Amino acid sequence: MASHKNETTKNAGFDTFQHWRYGDKHWETPVRDGLTDEEFKVVKGYNAIGMTDQALDFIGQHADDTQPFLLMLSLNPPHWQWDDAPEEFLKLYPADISTYRPNVAGERYFTDREVSFYRHYHAHISAVDRQLGRIMDALREQGIHDDTILIYTSDHGSSFGSNGVGSKANPYEESIRVPFLIRWPGRVPAKKISDHNLGTIDLYPTLCGLAGITPPSHCGGQDFSPVMLGRPGPDPTSQLILVNDFQRNYFRTQLQSEPALGFCPFRGVRTKRHTFVVNAYGDWLLYDNLRDPYQMRNLVDDPAHADLKAELRKELDRWLAKAEDPFVPVEWTKLPLPERIAVENRTYALLPHQEQWDELKSAALAPYLANRLSAGYQAQLQAACDRIYDVTFFGRYKALHNELHGRRRSSELPLEEIQEQLHAHEAKSAGLFRTEAVRIISSSRESG
Repeated sequence: MASHKNETTKNAGFDTFQHWRYGDKHWETPVRDGLTDEEFKVVKGYNAIGMTDQALDFIGQHADDTQPFLLMLSLNPPHWQWDDAPEEFLKLYPADISTYRPNVAGERYFTDREVSFYRHYHAHISAVDRQLGRIMDALREQGIHDDTILIYTSDHGSSFGSNGVGSKANPYEESIRVPFLIRWPGRVPAKKISDHNLGTIDLYPTLCGLAGITPPSHCGGQDFSPVMLGRPGPDPTSQLILVNDFQRNYFRTQLQSEPALGFCPFRGVRTKRHTFVVNAYGDWLLYDNLRDPYQMRNLVDDPAHADLKAELRKELDRWLAKAEDPFVPVEWTKLPLPERIAVENRTYALLPHQEQWDELKSAALAPYLANRLSAGYQAQLQAACDRIYDVTFFGRYKALHNELHGRRRSSELPLEEIQEQLHAHEAKSAGLFRTEAVRIISSSRESG
């Protein structure tokens, strides 16, 4: 039986799908045919080369087709980890901080380890550039160079210490601005730079437009193909920027006093000049990116920019009204935006773990339900259990549990200390519930 993922890929219209499984290493990667249930086989060698080899095979097989083809090549580098770039490209970059952006903040980013990561990151990018060159060479050799639309883009950038953030999932320029290069000889004007606000949501309808296909009505974005072809087209005031990183951020905030900057749920807008962002703690960021391109002066609390902030808040509200998730409970939409972000983050972080939460409460209840209690007193016990083993209890319990047993860590505390904190957290709640349970059982006996 084909997996759900396989069926989804087929239904999306893909005829072939090579699955290179996500991992933290670039030299040994599990690979399989994504449209079958064959087992993964480990492919050795730099995976950007292996992926490009498969892309070149595809181009060779379809260059003479009478129908157009679509090839999507998602190269793994320069995704983490940043310690295994090919030596050939590593030699291109100095082992110092001379290329750091001026907004890098925090001592940890100036250690030898972090500087090495930064160096490897750029070396990976150069290695990817080499593979893009192989694709372009193949198009020329096959005689379809001038009849192929070539687009180069990415899903996000990495901060490497800018504004004190390590990597992605943040509203700063280093994370949200990505390359978008398009080449179509004779159709797309060469060497043209556009300041249009193009967002990820616009890629699908734009690709449809370039291919001469009417974008489906359900597309949330706009077709920017006229702009790329040198004609008038969409020129939106802003793009919506947001992060919904429920689990990673929520559990991290249970272990530290300050909210994390990376993977912090937020809603915001990026206009051609300004960035405005709201998170679960209130209005967070306001930058004038023209005067402050490295975003080193936050204007969000500056009275002189109150009118600008109000204007951008209206723009954000307009986006949220347009992009409202239909599965969000209606009552949440009535909450102030920071509170709503906090509720969404907490709810969806804990929702996948509801069964574990219920098991903890059942285990706490079991010893006391052994007493013969009326339905009314059992209900009191259940209510006390729900009150004590509430979202605050379970959020911290799960965060500590993840630190001990999960794949990622959110703190630098020794595991022994994490274990002690978990034990103390459980013991405190058990003690509170014991007191309540004894009181309820005593009342039951007195009334009986």
